[in-house]
Amino acid sequence: MTISIFAQPIEFSAAISGSMPNINVTADTLAFATRIIGLHTTYPPTPRNPTLDWTFDCLGLGQYEPLNQGVIAFNFEQSGSWLNETIWDDTTLAFALVISGDDVFGNVVSAEILAFDTSIDGEVIIEMAKTSWVKWSKIGYIDFDINESNSAGERPMEWVGSIYDILKHDDQIVIYGGNGISTMKPIGNNWKYKTLSRIGTKGRNAQISNSSYSTHWFIDANGHLYEFGDKIIKFDYSEFLSKMTGPVMSLDETNELLYICDGTYGYVYSYTDKSFGQCSPYITGYGFKDGSAIVTGSDIIVTPDIGFTTDIYDCGTRKEKTIFNIEINTEVTEEMEACIYYRNNHKDSFTQTPWSKFTHRGICYLPCYGIEFMFGFRMITSASIHIDQFKINGVIHGFSFLDTVRKEN
Repeated sequence: MTISIFAQPIEFSAAISGSMPNINVTADTLAFATRIIGLHTTYPPTPRNPTLDWTFDCLGLGQYEPLNQGVIAFNFEQSGSWLNETIWDDTTLAFALVISGDDVFGNVVSAEILAFDTSIDGEVIIEMAKTSWVKWSKIGYIDFDINESNSAGERPMEWVGSIYDILKHDDQIVIYGGNGISTMKPIGNNWKYKTLSRIGTKGRNAQISNSSYSTHWFIDANGHLYEFGDKIIKFDYSEFLSKMTGPVMSLDETNELLYICDGTYGYVYSYTDKSFGQCSPYITGYGFKDGSAIVTGSDIIVTPDIGFTTDIYDCGTRKEKTIFNIEINTEVTEEMEACIYYRNNHKDSFTQTPWSKFTHRGICYLPCYGIEFMFGFRMITSASIHIDQFKINGVIHGFSFLDTVRKEN
């Protein structure tokens, strides 16, 4: 590209002022360094290429004061309470740049590498992460400083891993964690420590206490349900609870029900009847206000049909049987339905019959043939169901008196 400049003769003027006696300047050639300040344009203009555009929002107003035209500034701010914040030295900090403000015309930034200087102000504390430690304050004060009074202190658990929850249990506390469960009981200025299990619980919300702090319920990492009152009792139900992720336990002490939900699966456990059933998977909290029950959920809560299924029955013999009907005794006034799960080989899966309603006399006619049976009951409009007893009427094919004798012996 050729650039031509047409101008009148360029004149230079110099002025020397002040008292400067006997100043002689001798030179063969006076050299001047000149520069042209302005904007070079062509006509017609070169078509604009949008892919080459690069606009920055810069501080400053121009070449006059303040003289910071072209300085790119970034503000990085973190606010809030910092609790156990950890920054690893091999972590890359990502910044999202947002261009805002009025366009600045006539500024072009050309560079292969844009260098940024970053700084972090504040106090730097390097300390080992104490994820499995418990600290206690001075009695009656929120003061965790350890001094000669020995009333405040700290200690690690005998198992490693995060601590999920600390719940009061009578005159002791229970520490639930990812890899263990322990108790600590205060004796003077000291604490009596005991490890109950080296298998932790299934999450930060997988343990709960009643309002009197006399009984806990928790789900261990393997999906087993436990009750911790005077002693620890295992109820299991791991075939249902083991597939849950981050379960949330909610307690309804009025109806003596324990809800276990994770957004995908939902179960309810009656700790008085020792019964276990299905419920909405979205329940995250249960309480009372002004005499009314308040239920919170992660989504719309729809109450499913209430029901239960019995264990496996073979009527005391491995011979084939035909069931004619089922009779029940119950105080329930709403309509109830029943079905039968049956199989002819203990290695096969159970097959279900259609649901059938009970008559006003409490009889459900449901013919079924098999060797092993399970009986299901359900209701649609009731919140609870209690059956005093039920009777199965049928016949054992090939029955012999010797079957009863062998059973008694």
